[in-house]
Amino acid sequence: MNLFRHELVNTPNNAKLSIDANTRASHTVNPLLYGKFCEHLGANIYHGMEAQILFNCTFSKWRFSQNNHPDGGVYEASDREQIEQSIHTRAKRFDWPDATPIINAYFSGAAYGWFRIGTEEAVRLSPDVAPHADPALISRRAQRVQIIEAPGGIGQWIHLPLHRTCGYEFR
Repeated sequence: MNLFRHELVNTPNNAKLSIDANTRASHTVNPLLYGKFCEHLGANIYHGMEAQILFNCTFSKWRFSQNNHPDGGVYEASDREQIEQSIHTRAKRFDWPDATPIINAYFSGAAYGWFRIGTEEAVRLSPDVAPHADPALISRRAQRVQIIEAPGGIGQWIHLPLHRTCGYEFR
């Protein structure tokens, strides 16, 4: 059975393609063969193809962008209102129920994306890693959480991929 036929023609600027949907190959396609066009469009990867469920799981320093730099890259936002607006936008996009706990925690020392579980008096947050650490050696990927009154800690809103798992444990 011939599924492909090529014919030379004298008109090089014209091509003809004919498909006969009733013609079948003698072999089957492996059900494990699949693919996906992937362009990094943010949500196409995050909470999509990427298996990582937590946002900013390394507690890295987050750089909020203000606007584009003329030589490439972005200016880092430092204005509180701009940062709050960015957090509100992300909260809406990722269906977080409320941006306020994340904003409050971020401006009191939490890594972006995390919020306090408990009151401000019961859970202290700080982005430092140690009182005598060499700043040149700090990877900017740490989160100090001091629980004064239990129960307490830090958390974030996540959406589990229920087709893969019904639970998630993070330590």
